[in-house]
Amino acid sequence: MNTAFLKYQLGQCSDIYNVAAQHEFESLVECEMPRRYNYSKEPRGSVSCLEIDHSGQFLLACGNDGSLGVWGLDERLDRDRGLLYCKRIKFQARKVLDEPMVRAPSMPAPQVVHSFETRRNKFRLYRQSSAEAQQIANAPVGHRYGIRSAKWYRIDNGMFFTGSNDCSLQIWDTNTFETVQSIELGHRVNQIDTDPEGEYLIVATEDGYPRLIDLRNLVTSGVTHLGQGTMPYEVLTCKCNPKRSHIIATGDSHGCVKLWDLRKRNRMLMELTHTSQGKRAHMSVCNDLAWDQAGHQLATLGTDGKLHVWAPFTTLPSRQVGPLDLPRTRHHRRTSQRLLWFDNYILCNTDYGEIQLFDACHAKLWTKIEDPDMCNKTPQFSSMAMQPNMANGKGLRLYLGTANSIYEYT
Repeated sequence: MNTAFLKYQLGQCSDIYNVAAQHEFESLVECEMPRRYNYSKEPRGSVSCLEIDHSGQFLLACGNDGSLGVWGLDERLDRDRGLLYCKRIKFQARKVLDEPMVRAPSMPAPQVVHSFETRRNKFRLYRQSSAEAQQIANAPVGHRYGIRSAKWYRIDNGMFFTGSNDCSLQIWDTNTFETVQSIELGHRVNQIDTDPEGEYLIVATEDGYPRLIDLRNLVTSGVTHLGQGTMPYEVLTCKCNPKRSHIIATGDSHGCVKLWDLRKRNRMLMELTHTSQGKRAHMSVCNDLAWDQAGHQLATLGTDGKLHVWAPFTTLPSRQVGPLDLPRTRHHRRTSQRLLWFDNYILCNTDYGEIQLFDACHAKLWTKIEDPDMCNKTPQFSSMAMQPNMANGKGLRLYLGTANSIYEYT
């Protein structure tokens, strides 16, 4: 019995696991009164992205005003009802320097070292020092504009990454909750992702070249551009394969979906096209991508109203999941995350103010989750995240962000 339960925890009992996952999804849909948490005390902005760490213990929430906070899942106990609730542990509001510091061109830029360790790697990051060290130490940290995408470090929750409309990508120390490295990219960040080994970051910016940031040797390697020649279309989404750390998928504003193999330096591996028609993946903008948990299939969503599932490492053709629906994702920059794939289900954040759940096996729309606050002036969901650990005593938990609220579905 213990062996069977261990296999269930590890997801190796496929039949039992699939039935349990379906039951959990049905419970999520039937949850009429989800728990609601306020993102900030002063509702000046709204939640722009949510991210749960690999251990399922912490929820990272970022705002479109440059603020961010961390919630501890099951950190607060209601003794009267005997229920556990999430508790906000840290919060960082947007801070802007009144007078930006300008350094003379002839002034050298010596550096101060900020080192910290995770369970697996040691990181040695640099920033300006010397006469400016004290000013920087007292200077506010964080993004000046809205945060578009956030990711936890895959190996350890002692570090996370944020990308913003201020054209920078920042690396944060979770313990001190401050920026330890800021990388200026020169273009607005649309989406970021990390590989399963925690060795690099992939960044989608408003220009046509995906960017690769090596976390193992950040100072000397710098930022590497993927692609050659002219790439005029904006990269809107990028996702790392969860099992093949050298495979990256990107989608652009022309509807092209490309796969990159890091072993081939900066050359493209393949472009996904419809075999029968020989056309690109989507006839309009590609909004988002999502790999399945095994890394064999890739879901792509476009403003042409289609949701496709591809098997890029086989000769099988693509499949359209659900009906053609043009208004479903007509705004290509409304949210940084549109798709979320768990088990046999694909969650799609639509422009209808609802989350559509698709059955990937039968390629059809299964059900949907609507905004519980119908009085909200902006009922559209701006972000979503899922805690997939079904052996935590709570089952699956889905977190949805809208306006100044975070809803917890259990």
